[in-house]
Amino acid sequence: MANTKVVGSNTPKKRFFRFLMVILIIGLCLLMLSPFIWMIGASLKKEADVMKQGVGLFPTYWYPQTYLRVRALVCGKNKLSFFTGLLEFY
Repeated sequence: MANTKVVGSNTPKKRFFRFLMVILIIGLCLLMLSPFIWMIGASLKKEADVMKQGVGLFPTYWYPQTYLRVRALVCGKNKLSFFTGLLEFY
């Protein structure tokens, strides 16, 4: 059999370029996800902690009561499911 080689199929230069592109894409994904991660972390903080100068993604003290207050606001006293209450709220 003849020694056939596909030109440029998997050269070290192409592998390095692919590796660089993967690192770049992962970095961009993390950059795009960071506001959502910050929003979740801020929703678990007290309001005074959110307005502090130091910025942190996750709170030192978790305060999930805000979600319970929103659920009570949406559902009211009739103990409807959360999603049914959201539909009626809007």
